[in-house]
Order: sequence, then structure tokens, then C-alpha cells
Amino acid sequence: MSNKPKYILVHCTDVSQKVFDQFKSVNDYHASQDFPLSSLGYFVGYHALITGGKLRMTKEDWEEGAHCNNTVGGLSMNFQSLAVCLGFDGDIEMPEQYMIPLMVGQIQEWQKKFGIPEENVMFHRDFRKDKTCPGSLITREWLLKQLANAKEEGQKAKMNDIVAQMNAMQLLLDGLKRLLFERFGIK
Repeated sequence: MSNKPKYILVHCTDVSQKVFDQFKSVNDYHASQDFPLSSLGYFVGYHALITGGKLRMTKEDWEEGAHCNNTVGGLSMNFQSLAVCLGFDGDIEMPEQYMIPLMVGQIQEWQKKFGIPEENVMFHRDFRKDKTCPGSLITREWLLKQLANAKEEGQKAKMNDIVAQMNAMQLLLDGLKRLLFERFGIK
């Protein structure tokens, strides 16, 4: 059975980001727990893992996750969600600044690709009441603010692109007018 994403779940490793790049440790630990090997060659149960200054895709979007066995509508979340995990302990620290745009970018990419609404971008703890994952310091309001800031920045960037294109077209038109005037005396 393949994954049919309706949700995005945010996780943390529960290990301080100050310790080390956690990629190898997470992969080794998940291998020791008999997590399945992904088509990308990793045992990591999440689809994406952010640690060591980068985001690594560890499962294809269509692959079953191994990150949340709880069920919704009679189906394991592993068959209906995508998971991004940040290498930090959200009970004692906030994620490093580099992690936030990587997380938000991945979430927004999945939202666009699969039509996942913002209300379905959730935390692991929303399904496992015995966990705080991605940490008690990480609130829904914080996540929504990060998503909103990225949208605003994206809109500003689009506006800047439009303005730059309009300026380039104006320069082109001005050059064409000069050429027409010089060659044919047309104003």
C-alpha cells in the first residue's frame, strides 16, 4: 500500500541540536528498530530530516512513513501523511534559524503538490497524547506564524520580480522608441 498524503506531520528528534549532526544516528536507530529501507536507501521513518545544516529527503512522497502509527478514519497516519523531522529537542530549545526556512519550504512544497490545507499541517503530539513532539516550546501559533511569514516573503519576492520585469520592458520600449526615432524620425 502506498502513501496518499492528506496530512503533514512535524516531528523533532528529541536530541539537542547542539550535540551533533543527527542524520546518521537517526538512520542507525531506525535501522535497529527494523524500520523498512526506503527507495532512497535510508531507514529513517520520516520523509525529510533537517539536521547538520541541511534538509535530506529520506523517503519518496509515495512511500509509507514510519513515524506515526495512530489511525484516522481507520487508516494509519503512515499511509496518509508526510513527515518532516527537525534535529532538535523542542522541550528545551527552539530550532536553529537555518531549520525554519527548510521546514517551511518543504511543508509548502507538499501543500502545493498534494493540496494539503493548513489545518492538516499538524504535530506528532496531535495524534500521540503521550508525546510533546515536536516539543512543548513549539506551538501551533509559532508554526502558523512561520508559514505566514514565508507566504508574505514569497509574495514580496513575486512583486519584486514583476517590478523588475516591468522595468526591463520599459527599458526595452525606450530603446525601441529611440531606434524608431533615429532611423525613421517616428516619435
